[in-house]
Amino acid sequence: MDKIITIPIILVAIIAIIAFLIFLKVFKSVVKAIVFAIVIVIVLVAIFGVIVYTDANKLKSSIDGQKTILLIKNDSVVAAANINAGSIDQMFENGLYEGWTGQKLSDANIAYKSGKLDQLLTGKGILLAFNYEYLKTDSLELTTQIKLNKAEIEQILDAKSMAEINPIIESKNIIKIYTGFSSPEEVKAKIAIRLVAKKIQSLKMQELANAINKGDINIQPKFLTIKIIQYLPESILNSLAEKN
Repeated sequence: MDKIITIPIILVAIIAIIAFLIFLKVFKSVVKAIVFAIVIVIVLVAIFGVIVYTDANKLKSSIDGQKTILLIKNDSVVAAANINAGSIDQMFENGLYEGWTGQKLSDANIAYKSGKLDQLLTGKGILLAFNYEYLKTDSLELTTQIKLNKAEIEQILDAKSMAEINPIIESKNIIKIYTGFSSPEEVKAKIAIRLVAKKIQSLKMQELANAINKGDINIQPKFLTIKIIQYLPESILNSLAEKN
C-alpha cells in the first residue's frame, strides 16, 4: 500500500515543479509565478471538493435506497438478498429483505467470477459483497429461537438441499415455531443478513477502510468517496465517525 501512495506523490511533485518552471518562464517573475500557481491550486481544490461533495451525496442516496448483500465463500456467491429502501439503522430488520434463489443467484455467481458485480445493480441502490472469512463468528442468532454455532453456520452455507439443513434447524427449534424457510437459498440469505448485521454493530471507520482495501468488502458502484476513505488517517476517520 505504501508503494501505491508513494508513486502518485512523486509524480505530483514532478508535475508541480515542471508547472512552476513554466509559470516562471511565462511571467518572468517568481512572485507572479507563485501567485498564479496558488490560484490554480485553489481552483483545483475547489473543483475537487465539489466533485467529492456530489459523490458523497450520491453515496448517501444509494445507502438509503435498495441494498443488495452478497456473501462470498470459497470464491463463490453462496447467498444474496435485496434489502428494501430505508435508513441504515433499519436495513437488517426481519421481513425487510428478499433472498435470491435459482437463476438470480446463478447470475450473481457469474457476475462475481467475471468481475462484473456492477451489472447486478438496479436503480439507485448499492451492492455490498462480503467475504465470509471476514464475517465469520462463533455463534449467530438466526431467529429468537434458533442459535447456531460456527460449525452449523458453515454446514448450512455448504448445504445443497433442505434435507441437509432441516436436522440442524429442527434440533434448535425446540418449540417448533414455523420458520418459513422453504429452500437452502432462503436460509443462507437469512444467515448472510444476520452475519452482516452482527458485524456492523461494532464496525469502526478504520476497520471499514481496511476491509475495503483488503477486498473483504466490495462496494458497487465504486464511489470516489469510498476510495478516498481507504487512504485517510485513522484520526480523521474517527473524527468523521463521531460527527455522524
